[in-house]
Amino acid sequence: MFWAVIKCNLVDPETADAFNAWYNASHAPRYIRQPAFRRGWRLERLDHAAQRGDPGQRYQAIYEVDAVADFNAALDRDHAESHPWEDWETRIRDWQRTYYRLLGARGGPRPPAAGQGGFWSVERVDLQGLDAAGEAEFNRWSDARHLPALAAAPGVRRAWRLKLEPDANDLGPRGQAWLTICEADAADSLAVARDGAPLHDGLWAGHVRALEIGICRKLYDHESPG
Repeated sequence: MFWAVIKCNLVDPETADAFNAWYNASHAPRYIRQPAFRRGWRLERLDHAAQRGDPGQRYQAIYEVDAVADFNAALDRDHAESHPWEDWETRIRDWQRTYYRLLGARGGPRPPAAGQGGFWSVERVDLQGLDAAGEAEFNRWSDARHLPALAAAPGVRRAWRLKLEPDANDLGPRGQAWLTICEADAADSLAVARDGAPLHDGLWAGHVRALEIGICRKLYDHESPG
């Protein structure tokens, strides 16, 4: 499974309501209906004390697909029919499209009920100086300890782990290679979860580079109830 992550800022922040109304009602549903699309979300970054480093663009759209090729095929179909960004193309900036492979997930097997899981933390990091054996050990630790600890923290619903999947259809800088995402009922719950689980257990401090954490609220959520 793969995630396509699209990020941007608005040239004029005062157009946010119109942009979100168009994206949530028209643009995102059009993509979710494409073959091999599983679920999708939209996020708006908050200004929160738990953030670290550069929290990234204000808006993100995320689509879970069977393969990166499925998202690229949807782009081709959409461009053949009509330009998907309509009159918003000149009203956004800092455009970025990046793909990730889903490595693991913890938490409830079903999407949270209405009113739950409305906030995400997005941790981005690079790892340097690890050979293949070291990366395999990092993956084992992440799957066995880090991700379960985050998902079990009070107020947290789910957690995901992903790795960059470079593709010729990327747009803009790809950024860090590793993502860890937590979903919680409140933005402050994400800060508590991070405090309760020491960052990387101190085991990987010599390898972690470019650590950044953004706190976001969900603007759009499309998941199958099954």
